[in-house]
Amino acid sequence: MKPHIVLCVTCILLGAGCAFDQPVKHSDDAGALQEDDEIKEIPGIIDQNDIPTESDVEVIEPDPVKLDMLPFHSKLCTDDPFITEIGSGVHPIDAKYGDLYFLGQLFTAARCGQGRVNELWGIRDGMYVVGSTISLKEPPDEEMTSVLRWIGFTCDEGIGDGVCTRWELTDEVPYENLLYLEPFHNRIEADDCRNCG
Repeated sequence: MKPHIVLCVTCILLGAGCAFDQPVKHSDDAGALQEDDEIKEIPGIIDQNDIPTESDVEVIEPDPVKLDMLPFHSKLCTDDPFITEIGSGVHPIDAKYGDLYFLGQLFTAARCGQGRVNELWGIRDGMYVVGSTISLKEPPDEEMTSVLRWIGFTCDEGIGDGVCTRWELTDEVPYENLLYLEPFHNRIEADDCRNCG
């Protein structure tokens, strides 16, 4: 190979290598190039500025929920509620609902029947009046996002629904609406009342 060809190939390769190692440069208002301290766009990492605050999931009414009803003589349906220090009753919660407190009581009572639901603290005239805050184990898929938004939940983190793990319900809603979350109970890490202070 001729010397001037080797020199050209070497320059091209060295130039390409240098280009990959250089920080990104931008022009400031005066036209001078400024170096960034670091490259901000890293594949697989979500830039907080790129997270949408609106959801593009279509919200539709969920399919009816078919609850696994409990036998009327089940202790979950017949045991008296535990009375707390502030005087509210805590009804038995099926162990399958894990750490769900208010929703755990509601899901369990609903599987016992309407009469048991009416006994719950937080239920008034068929309405769930204490609101709800839920923490999810991971961001919801489109189906769960649609259900949450249909019920009236909104993201409590100021980020897009598809990456949100903390949701809140501030309005009073028919308690039956919350039952649409029962099939998703194993995706909910914890819950609390929102309007109970």
